[in-house]
Amino acid sequence: MLLAAGLLLAADMSAKEPVKVSGDVYAATVGEHAVTIAVVGEQGDTLQLHETWTGRFQMRLPEERVLTLRFSGPGCLGKDVVIDTHYALDEDSRLRRVVFGVELEAAPPRPMRYAGAVGTIAFAPGTGRMDVQRHQAPVLQR
Repeated sequence: MLLAAGLLLAADMSAKEPVKVSGDVYAATVGEHAVTIAVVGEQGDTLQLHETWTGRFQMRLPEERVLTLRFSGPGCLGKDVVIDTHYALDEDSRLRRVVFGVELEAAPPRPMRYAGAVGTIAFAPGTGRMDVQRHQAPVLQR
C-alpha cells in the first residue's frame, strides 16, 4: 500500500501545472455589458466559457494543445487569439504564464468579422520560451 501511495505521489510531482493565461480586454462596452471569452478547441468545440464585466480575465489552459481564445461583446467586432501550449516545458510556473491585452473595436453597421486570428502565442521548441506573432491587419469579411 505504501508503494502504491509513493507511486501516486511521484506521478503527481511530475505532472506539470497548466499554462496560466491572463490579461485585459479593452472595449467601450466593458462595465455596461460583459465581454465573453470562449476557449475553442482544434475541432471548433467550446471547451471553456468566461465572462468579464471589468475587462480582466484569468484562465488555465491545458498543455499540448492549440486553442483559440474568442473575444466578443455586444456592439463589438470579435477577435480571435491562437495559443499553442505544446512547448510550454519549463517547470517554473512563472514562465508558464501568458499575459496580454485585447482591444475590441466597435462593430460596423453592416455585419462583418475578422478573417482569422489577430495573433498567435506559442512556446518555442526546446526552450519553452514564449513566442508571439502579431498577424498583419486582418481583412474584414462580409
